[in-house]
Amino acid sequence: MEKRPVKRSDGLRTISKIVEFAAKELDEVGAVQFNLDRVIEKSGVSRGSIYHHFGDRDGLIVAVEISEIVQILTSGNERMRRLFSEAHSGEEIIRGIEAAIRAGIHGRGRNYRRRRIASLATAQHSPAISQALAEVQVSETDYWVETLRIGAGKGLIQPCEPLVGTADVIQSLLVGRILVDILDDDERDGTWVLAAIEVFRALLRPQ
Repeated sequence: MEKRPVKRSDGLRTISKIVEFAAKELDEVGAVQFNLDRVIEKSGVSRGSIYHHFGDRDGLIVAVEISEIVQILTSGNERMRRLFSEAHSGEEIIRGIEAAIRAGIHGRGRNYRRRRIASLATAQHSPAISQALAEVQVSETDYWVETLRIGAGKGLIQPCEPLVGTADVIQSLLVGRILVDILDDDERDGTWVLAAIEVFRALLRPQ
């Protein structure tokens, strides 16, 4: 009975180690040239462990990408929570949101959105990945709902729709930006930002 937590702990350490080395491989060569043998060699983890925890090479790649998506989402949502908690006006919240959106125009922001779209596409064919993403979505929506409650409680915003729906629209709007990313046109991206800010303004009704 006492050995079970140890086994579980060992399993979590193995998973963490696999994801760590797989993430390095993915960053260095990308998904197309991702080499499972290199990950096995560098991590010292057995092939059987990788197949046990992730199913196959593609499962490991998606697991890494989901892990990175969660980290980026968590970081971004925590910044929004601080913004809503520390702001003194609704317009200050809108300006903070605009700054965050503009920061995602190039580089890392576009890469993140591409990875998230790829993960969502893969999830259509993998129940396990779909379930993992669904759990992340519910968790992040709940977090956004509480953030919106903070702003409303301070009288800084007056959301015009139910908070859950508003939180879902906010997240889907940001992911949907990939349609503009594909054009690789800074001017079009700039007009998207302006339109997105007006959507935020209409949803949140800053005071």
